[in-house]
Amino acid sequence: MTLFALVFVPIGDFLQVIALQAMLAYVIMTQRADIMASLSVRRIDKAVYERLRVRAALHGVSMEEEVRQILVQAVTAPVKISEVFKKYFGSENGVELAIDERRPHNPMEFEE
Repeated sequence: MTLFALVFVPIGDFLQVIALQAMLAYVIMTQRADIMASLSVRRIDKAVYERLRVRAALHGVSMEEEVRQILVQAVTAPVKISEVFKKYFGSENGVELAIDERRPHNPMEFEE
């Protein structure tokens, strides 16, 4: 018997980037009807089920949709934050970001 487990990790400060990634991956995956499949997960701990219900409510989606987004996020390559910044703030969009010159630092000294 195969057992599937879902691990719920706090999203943190990059909520918008991760949500965008999950939505984009979901849209890409649902554009092809031949990819759609069904999955049933049995024997989910009641505490995990309740956290999933709350998480779905906070995102304004059904529990099924929340699980879909979590699965897409889990199996999709992560978005590099630098690529997101280039997309929205790069020179192609009329924004030039100043980069400070980096100077070498003096090594730390440890006294024994």
